[in-house]
Amino acid sequence: MRLEVYFEPDVDGNSRVLFLRYVHDHLIQYAQNVARLRRYFCGDKKCDAFGQAFGDQAKIAKALAAGGKGKVFCPDCGKPILLRDVIEEKFESPAVKEQVREMQSEGQAVIDNESRELLAVHHTGFIVAEAGQIYRGYTNSDHGIDGEIEFKHDQGRASGKRLYVQLKSGDSYLKKRQRDGAEVFQIKNPRWADYWQQQAYAVMLVIRTSDGEIRWMDVSAYLKRESTGGKTVRQVVFQGERFDAVGVQNWRKKVLGGMSVA
Repeated sequence: MRLEVYFEPDVDGNSRVLFLRYVHDHLIQYAQNVARLRRYFCGDKKCDAFGQAFGDQAKIAKALAAGGKGKVFCPDCGKPILLRDVIEEKFESPAVKEQVREMQSEGQAVIDNESRELLAVHHTGFIVAEAGQIYRGYTNSDHGIDGEIEFKHDQGRASGKRLYVQLKSGDSYLKKRQRDGAEVFQIKNPRWADYWQQQAYAVMLVIRTSDGEIRWMDVSAYLKRESTGGKTVRQVVFQGERFDAVGVQNWRKKVLGGMSVA
């Protein structure tokens, strides 16, 4: 299997080196028997071979093994093609290697966050399905709501009555308060607090920790209680109950009450 990397002509040299190093290090880490083969070209635009890769890999390998700058010669115009050029020097530099390590760490953090979020979504959907209700995830949660739970009548029809959910996955969302040990959730986006309170149905804050435990609480009711007198609330004392099928059914009874449908 061969993976080839190309660049548009206007891509700057530093970006090329960083990307090449990133791909190389990734393959070294996750693949087996990796060999990096760089293509070299004659730099003379007047040469008939300009834009065509120098194809004799044996000569390239021999010149590189000889040490020094290393060079081969264009078979058409005879001009030298430097093998250890600026790109190669930067490719092996400690600074570039460090930048790539930082890129890998940042990329892994993004992947980890996305994985945790997906786990929360799937866990929530499974619990709601187990309770025999309907879960719908939203594709855009910029407003602070990730999905909704719609409850069914006894006859199995959708009632139109629902809960909204804000999903969080990971251990970093809850901090222990020193004075009393309470778990505190920080509202990082102030407009979410206002938005949650404006909804026609309860907004549930659902938090899944790394051990797989998932809990929820009515965050909209909490904010309405704590916002009396124009007080701005920036954090929630999280008193979440276990989020499971029984909890969903209990909320169904509370929301539907004595509703019936013919």
